[in-house]
Amino acid sequence: MWGPITIPELIGAGALLMVIFFVHQYLTRDKEPLVPFSIFSDRNFSLMNWVVGAIAFSMLGLFLPLVIYLQSVIGLTALKAGIAIAPMSLLSMFIAPFAGRAADRMSGKWILFSGLTLWSAGMALVVWLARADAGQWTLLPGLLVAGAGLGMTFAPLQTIAMRDIVPRMAGAASGLINTSRQLGGVIGSAAVGALLQAQLATQLPKAAREEAGTLPAQYREQFVSNFSNASTGNLHVGAGQTGVSPPPGLPEQARQAIAGAAEKAFREGFTHAMRVTLILPLAVLAAAALSCLFIRGRRRSPESERDTAHAAVAG
Repeated sequence: MWGPITIPELIGAGALLMVIFFVHQYLTRDKEPLVPFSIFSDRNFSLMNWVVGAIAFSMLGLFLPLVIYLQSVIGLTALKAGIAIAPMSLLSMFIAPFAGRAADRMSGKWILFSGLTLWSAGMALVVWLARADAGQWTLLPGLLVAGAGLGMTFAPLQTIAMRDIVPRMAGAASGLINTSRQLGGVIGSAAVGALLQAQLATQLPKAAREEAGTLPAQYREQFVSNFSNASTGNLHVGAGQTGVSPPPGLPEQARQAIAGAAEKAFREGFTHAMRVTLILPLAVLAAAALSCLFIRGRRRSPESERDTAHAAVAG
């Protein structure tokens, strides 16, 4: 009988299928491949494929634990959690048109670099501000910085990626950019989910052991054991979730003490696990920002060179 498939096994299988696909495309490059490898000779296009994949990796990787944190730790409803994150998207929406027009006039390299840097810095500030006792708007400063960076990202990225692509390759190039985005998101959510679960398996029992000292001695061992079991997959997203519940038949005073200790242990354990986990997508996002330094500037067309030469002679 086949056992359950783990997340690392799923990532490995997906990577193997992707390698097989690209090998097949390479072997059929002289016919009509779905992926024309010659397109990767354009440095900017190749860089932007990596950058868009890294952005998708980081975006899903950052927001998956963050949404759980807002609902299960802070105690927000799904609607209020969405409202708490909304300022980032709203600010991005207002900045994006200006960034797009500026990228059309200039090369877009420094706009994209600045956007990714601001986004990385803003999300790092969000991680730093995240506490077990945070409120709905505690993360707002970091989200605003991240929103400003996000608005300076997508339009310049697309401009840089497609700038030197010949028209007959435009369809394939656009499809590859979208494929890189999808692959990055899938790998990011799987990798961050696996890392978060590994961190929870360590941090929840640790927090439970610290809180167990406040409970009567006869309940401590079972209390810690329940948190160890909760970290293996019994957690749910939502306000008031702790992963454990007091056993039936206890005196009311003991139930209240256990429930209070469980809530505090869950908040502390999950928050610490989330902060460690988010280092991964932040590192990937920072690497994407640094990659923008290798973007090649805009090529000058023969027509513009002739115009410049004529202007110099006339002057």
